[in-house]
Amino acid sequence: MLALAVICFGKAFVLTPTLPDSDGTFREHYQKQVEYRRTSLTRLVPEIDQLKLGSYLFEVIDSKQAKVLRRVICEVYSELRTDSDFQDSNSALDMAYEDIFLLKRDPLHFYEYRPENAQGDVLIFLHGSLGNFKGYVWSLKETADASGMAILAPTYGMGNWQHYKGCSRVAQMRAYCQSEEALNNKRLFLGGISNGGRGCLRAVQQFGNTFTGISLISPVMEDHLINSASFQLRSPNLPFLIFHGTRDRRIPIDFVRRSIKLLDNRGANVDLRSWESEDHFLMFHRRDELENVLTPWIQSQESAGETSENL
Repeated sequence: MLALAVICFGKAFVLTPTLPDSDGTFREHYQKQVEYRRTSLTRLVPEIDQLKLGSYLFEVIDSKQAKVLRRVICEVYSELRTDSDFQDSNSALDMAYEDIFLLKRDPLHFYEYRPENAQGDVLIFLHGSLGNFKGYVWSLKETADASGMAILAPTYGMGNWQHYKGCSRVAQMRAYCQSEEALNNKRLFLGGISNGGRGCLRAVQQFGNTFTGISLISPVMEDHLINSASFQLRSPNLPFLIFHGTRDRRIPIDFVRRSIKLLDNRGANVDLRSWESEDHFLMFHRRDELENVLTPWIQSQESAGETSENL
């Protein structure tokens, strides 16, 4: 049995990808304290299998939603496997586990998707409370390809953005754009899904007037942030595009509508797109429709100013 385990481990190690090609359209970055660890369990076990296992654990809380989650995960990753850049890249879920068990969320890791027709526009996208997984960027890939927009997806542990005081991830992404000639001369958008909405609102408090627009998918929105003086100072006329499902049981749409009313009252320009039959997994169920709305919205926004000057 031990010999069989050693053989299986050795095979997994051989099949585990090394650092991905830095010339690919999809790549990952490690900075400061974090480093690539090829022998990590999350490198040896495919990300889809880790997410499927998590969906079975989630059944204890909500069996119906867990089954839906498992189905959409399989759909997204069956497509993702057709792209070698995505397939060969590594999982960031070990950082979610470190957050859960060690409360460690300091190291900087981020995914970058830069389409071949990149025009310079950038979307910084904040992940939800399951951690940063490749399926998020894959689901935004069509929008990036259609608009020529690059995607930067920073990792923040499990995604508990309510502890995100300094907005350091967004600041680091803005600094990265400044350091990259191809990314520092156009428009900068901010987006997030679910709990990532909390990080987006906190980033608006600090950097809102440097963003061209904010796009939120099934977001958690905190009214006390919207009511804060710093938010109001930096968000006048800031465009918001919000996607939400009316059957979302995790974040009822009535809560989102209440927050939207506050944004309207404070001068923000809010566009809500809702789907009557969709739940919290709207981003994965309605990828084509999301792209059909998000792409023209991005293209229609006027620049908030030269990004390189506002960084």
